[in-house]
Amino acid sequence: MQQIELSDYTIINKNDITFFWQIFQQIEPFSFLDVGMFLKRTGFISKMMKDPEADFLTKLEGVDFFPEIRLPLYRKLYAQIYTGDQFLTLIQGKWEKQYELAAFLRCDFLQESERREVTQWISRHTRFMITEINSKEKQEFLETLGAVQVLEYKDEQYAFSIFY
Repeated sequence: MQQIELSDYTIINKNDITFFWQIFQQIEPFSFLDVGMFLKRTGFISKMMKDPEADFLTKLEGVDFFPEIRLPLYRKLYAQIYTGDQFLTLIQGKWEKQYELAAFLRCDFLQESERREVTQWISRHTRFMITEINSKEKQEFLETLGAVQVLEYKDEQYAFSIFY
């Protein structure tokens, strides 16, 4: 496997969707896990903005903690949508799915232990992740799992992580 460094990526902190899209374009992931499906916008942007002729993003899956807000369009965009409970049960077992990129956004309603468990699972089952950093402790925790580039937009901080 080729060694990838954070310095291999150029991310401009214009806004959260801009740097998500920049990461997406540079990685060109074959698979993407959208944990939280925040307003369903990262999955939507990932699927709708990619070049239809491109070879990347063959699998888009989501974890929806609010499945009562589901439109028919989501079933067309996502190959698979897990409920939050399904996903937490799967990752506590021996679920071995692999993804190139994961977004773990807007899941502050989860208990701290659940957020750590999800983050650790993502670090073992994806190559790249983007998530919020809402504390110094979370940044330090992410740094124990892989390389972290901090991205700032307004009063928010995000982490672009590479797991080896």
